[in-house]
Amino acid sequence: MLQWMKNNRVLPVALATAIGLGIGWWAHSGVTAHASSASVATPAQFQLSGDGSKLSLYYPNERMVFVYPVQSGSEHVYCSYSFRINAEGGPIDRENCPIGKLY
Repeated sequence: MLQWMKNNRVLPVALATAIGLGIGWWAHSGVTAHASSASVATPAQFQLSGDGSKLSLYYPNERMVFVYPVQSGSEHVYCSYSFRINAEGGPIDRENCPIGKLY
């Protein structure tokens, strides 16, 4: 039997693999996954309209979409209006953005 184990490497490799898997399974048991909290900032998402004349920025944490007119040659572009998304499937409230400051 000892001679067979020397010539056949399958059993030691299988035994070492089983021990390694067992240790890995035992070691991961203390890891717990948590959902991200609302306090974590989610980056804004943006989209240009089909003709490229409007830029929309969506802020998921605030549930707000801000719309900017895109004009060539403009150094500063101010928000035109925004949408507040209160609930999925509910009405969307449009609000005019405050008038920007001149520099």
